[in-house]
Amino acid sequence: MKKQNIWKKNNFKKIKNFLLFLGIIFLSFPLIFPFLKPGFFPTHDGEWAIVRLGAMHRALISGQFPVRWAGNLNFSYGYPLFLFTYPLPYYLGEIFNLLGFGLIGSIKTLFILSIIFSGLTMFLLGKELFGEIGGLIAAIFYLYAPFRLVDLYVRGSLGESLAFVLYPLLFLSLIKFKKNPNFWLAIGAIFYGAVILTHNISALLITPFLVIFAFLSCPRCSLGIFLLGVGLASFFFLPALAEKSKIILSEVPLADKNQHFVTFSQLLVSSWGYGSPGSKDAFSFQLGLIHLIALFLCLIVWLKNKDHFFSFFTCCFLMTIFLTLPISSAFWKLPLLKEVDFPWRYLGSATFFISLSLGYLGTQKRYLKVVGVALALLAAAVSFRYARPINFIDYPDEYYFTNEATTTSADELMPIWVKEKPTSRPTQKVEIISGRGKIENLNYDSKKISFTVFAEEEVKVQINTIYFPGWYLKVDNQPLTKFEINEPKGVINFVVSSGNHKVFAYFGETEIRVLADLISLGSLIVTGGLLVKSWRRKNED
Repeated sequence: MKKQNIWKKNNFKKIKNFLLFLGIIFLSFPLIFPFLKPGFFPTHDGEWAIVRLGAMHRALISGQFPVRWAGNLNFSYGYPLFLFTYPLPYYLGEIFNLLGFGLIGSIKTLFILSIIFSGLTMFLLGKELFGEIGGLIAAIFYLYAPFRLVDLYVRGSLGESLAFVLYPLLFLSLIKFKKNPNFWLAIGAIFYGAVILTHNISALLITPFLVIFAFLSCPRCSLGIFLLGVGLASFFFLPALAEKSKIILSEVPLADKNQHFVTFSQLLVSSWGYGSPGSKDAFSFQLGLIHLIALFLCLIVWLKNKDHFFSFFTCCFLMTIFLTLPISSAFWKLPLLKEVDFPWRYLGSATFFISLSLGYLGTQKRYLKVVGVALALLAAAVSFRYARPINFIDYPDEYYFTNEATTTSADELMPIWVKEKPTSRPTQKVEIISGRGKIENLNYDSKKISFTVFAEEEVKVQINTIYFPGWYLKVDNQPLTKFEINEPKGVINFVVSSGNHKVFAYFGETEIRVLADLISLGSLIVTGGLLVKSWRRKNED
């Protein structure tokens, strides 16, 4: 009889959790609906994401992996886009693209999944800390936080939207670490590596809070999650750090931080706009009045019934808000924070922390749980009016696939030796700029260029591809170590003697990239080993 009661109780719990999952998915639908309409809608970065996916597709089918060079961008002169721009969303997007979703459909699918799974992962974390109702409350507040809607419908930030899925999973991994260290070390490392590859700025901003949480709540060996996660993501961020000195961003900041702090009044109430910060129609920095009212209620309850998880995450929220304000300007001169372009980016972390903190109401008496759910639904009702794009556009995939922009706001990833930025496609991919001769048998893609030079005398050849470390040349199957970087265009020039010569140029790995690849491969093997070890131990038990 006792076993039967336990069985019934477990089944009831599963059914309850399943229904709560369905409820969160249902509450996601108003946010998903704009992505289900034909075409797309203009945002700051959303259409660039489609162009980038097209560049990723071209690079992958040309044999690049990891993808680093976007050969078709920058008016086909090439651009080191994926050396410095988080690549994971575009690897994921290419899966959907190959499944037939197309470029636009793939990016829209990723946005949709970011909405649904951010709600579900927040529910899992909230449930772990504050029970099922607490998880539900946190998930609804998380879905309908104003900054989430800014990311979806105004900024169109794919990487940051996907990072919202990973925040709860990272903290959940640390919480569960004690129960199964090998398993959660591997899973936590995967999530941490994923957030670096999904939106490296978000990873940087959330990491101090993750580390503090790890020190306070679980064994210090859980810090291995960060080391192993960094190892998994090394193939991307190590070359990016090592080679940043070669791009314009290392010399010219993307923005003046002093112009991108948030005022206290903007956090409370700010009009909903679709423009960039500083413009008359600037997007909103508001935290959500209902969110703040609910937090005030939580603080009143906390005075009578203190909870260390609520205390920690509320302190994290207050710290992130402090870092968005002008008073925090001294902190933004510290070694890591000075690499972040906009202080208001901390609103993403703040959104996570305040939403999770509000799940605390789920641990209280029944009437407070009801109040918590009601406030969460009220926040959804108030914020729903912002879940709309400025307008809709309906361009075909080809429009984005043939777009040759750099997809960066100020061409900040341009190599520093490029003094004259391209403004149009070159008339020829390869040309002879001095001497008599001709170019034939030309073939090229995002990774390689091959052609034959028929030279009547010594000639200088120009490949209209911008040089960046990793470009190698062979003439008649012999490595060509001496070639020039033409100024002001920064393209590749070299000299060959009279006669017929077969030339092969290709983009490959540098020493630091090879080392980073090996670190990631080794970390992947260690991660797999931990999962196998955990699986074997579970079967033995």
